[in-house]
Parts: sequence; C-alpha cells; structure tokens
Amino acid sequence: MDKTFFKKILKIILIDFIVYGILYFPIWWYSKGIYKALLKCFKIFTDAWEGLGLSIQVKYLFKPMYGQRDVTGILISFFMRLIMLMFKLICVIFVFVFCSFLFISWSFLPIIVIYGIIVNYKFLLQR
Repeated sequence: MDKTFFKKILKIILIDFIVYGILYFPIWWYSKGIYKALLKCFKIFTDAWEGLGLSIQVKYLFKPMYGQRDVTGILISFFMRLIMLMFKLICVIFVFVFCSFLFISWSFLPIIVIYGIIVNYKFLLQR
C-alpha cells in the first residue's frame, strides 16, 4: 500500500475524531441531546401517570365500587379511592422529582466532568 492511502486514512480519522468527536460534542449535547433527554423524561413521567391509572382514578372517584348504591357503599368507595388517589399522586410526584433530577444532571454533567478534569490536572501538576 502506498503512503498517500495511509495519509488519507489518518487524516479522516483525525478530522472525524477531533472535529466531530470533540468539537461537535457540546453542540450536540446541548441541542439534540438535551431534547432527547427531555423527551425521555417526559415519556417516563407519562408512563408512570398511565401505569398508575390516575386519569381513571379521578374519573371514577365519585362512582361507587362494585355497584353498591347505598350510602355506606358510596362513602366507603369514595374514601377508598381518595386514599388510593393520594398514594398514587405521591408516587407520581416522586417520579416527577426523579425525572427532574435526571434532566438537571444531564444538563450539568459535561460541566462537572470538565471541572473534575481541570481540578485533577492541577493536582497532578502540583506533585
């Protein structure tokens, strides 16, 4: 193989690595990457909302369970569904806080990594 072939391969590798791997990374992270992270967090939240059936719980809050239309059946059904609704809302709030934490962590992760590299590099230079 001739030297021009290796020069072309080396040039392609270096340009791809330096330009797209290092210089384009922050642009991707804070544009497409943060958008994808936001969509993922929203999907996790909506899956939790639908999985716990909060819409159905609110819809049937005032309907008696098991078709019992007497006063005790209506009261027991209302308070039972109210307790279940509060528990499920607490779970959804926990998922929301967790997703918010993940999204904020995603946003600040490159800054934290760069700060850690700088601090550790200074520490290594002092030795």
